[in-house]
Amino acid sequence: MKDNHIIQEEEIDLKKVFSLLWAKKIFIVVVTLLFTFGGVAYVSFKKVIPLYEGKVLVEIGEIQSEVFGTQVLDYPENLIPVLMQQGFKATSPVRSNKIVVISKIDKDKKNIQLKLENIIQYILERHQEKAKFYKNVLKTQQIGEIKVLNTPINEVDKKSVIIFSFIGGVVLAILFVFLNQFIQKIKE
Repeated sequence: MKDNHIIQEEEIDLKKVFSLLWAKKIFIVVVTLLFTFGGVAYVSFKKVIPLYEGKVLVEIGEIQSEVFGTQVLDYPENLIPVLMQQGFKATSPVRSNKIVVISKIDKDKKNIQLKLENIIQYILERHQEKAKFYKNVLKTQQIGEIKVLNTPINEVDKKSVIIFSFIGGVVLAILFVFLNQFIQKIKE
């Protein structure tokens, strides 16, 4: 008998919730429209400086010694901090001690190309210096071409911003209605 009573109270509360929301529908619509128009204004007037990204892969060379066996000229964990200090993002794929992915982000695509070319030259010279006393050396080399994206990486997804603004407006308006109702109940 008690269980039926609890279920009936929940149904009554649900009816009250929907009737409260229905009574405050104009407020909810107005707040939702304000948030949605705010989102539209944001994406319309927001000036974003486009940023582009370029990437290049480098395969680190090896020294082949009869005494010590095969050793890489530079371990990625040693090279990556050097590259990062110079303003590049650098990573090494999992299970690889010879490949380094170097990327650069900038607003100028030509500048990205030039900086990546320069850093490749720097790495080649660095490894050439390390390998100059050895006979059997597999040289460090660039894998493939430098790739610079033609589309900005920081482009604003206008549709998502507007949808998020709409949903945020609805949720906040409903929360405000419930909060207002709660405060009124406490005052009584």
